[in-house]
Amino acid sequence: LLNFFDRTPLSSADITTILEMSNLKMKSTALLPLKNGFPLELAILSAERLDGHLSVLYPEPTFCLYPKGFRQYSERMNVARHALYNDLVEAINSERNRVFYENLEKSDENSYTQYICKNCLEDYVLKCDDPKEKKYRNEHIEMIISALRKYKNFQFYIINHCPTMSFTLKQTSVASKDTDKLFIVFWPRHLKRGRRSGRLSGFTTDNDVVIQNYRDEIDVLSSTKMEEYQNKNDLIVYLEGLISDQKKGQ
Repeated sequence: LLNFFDRTPLSSADITTILEMSNLKMKSTALLPLKNGFPLELAILSAERLDGHLSVLYPEPTFCLYPKGFRQYSERMNVARHALYNDLVEAINSERNRVFYENLEKSDENSYTQYICKNCLEDYVLKCDDPKEKKYRNEHIEMIISALRKYKNFQFYIINHCPTMSFTLKQTSVASKDTDKLFIVFWPRHLKRGRRSGRLSGFTTDNDVVIQNYRDEIDVLSSTKMEEYQNKNDLIVYLEGLISDQKKGQ
């Protein structure tokens, strides 16, 4: 996008302005395409800023809790696409991290729930051949454990089947004048193995008829939560065990 609109002279000094784009509120009942990672992430960041409940279904643990430096390293194959890329992905990650904590600390009504397939989670933690990335993934899980201990309004549910799609749904608070927002995401399961082909990353909409299908989908997902990990203490023991198994494999 930066190259297409002849914005190659942009520098790191312009990142603040780019992040401010996520403060712009857009409402549409159409199914709007989001092309490439930046528009998708800025749109999701815009929804994350709103008060209310965020539900995430994804084959990897939440990007909001990536440790510092992880984004730059995991997307190092894309740095050559634009001089700003490296700093920008890290800045977006930092802002999503800040908003995550700010929302959970602001009010108990602001909550975050992730659903993740057990096999996907174990693949993410245990199946990695890169020693540096293994370290980052380990830190990622440690940050999730820390947030689980600190915030009762952060939930991390392990489900027993791999879902048919990935999505993010923001259900805004009753007091808010904002509408619910849905993001249907098409990023591939192996998204960290180099560059991706194509441009389309997903769709977003405020259409309540479409969104209702995903509210219903969350109800279905809830029925697949693995009982042995629904208690936070048991979940934390399991996650700590994954980290231990990862270290044994190094």
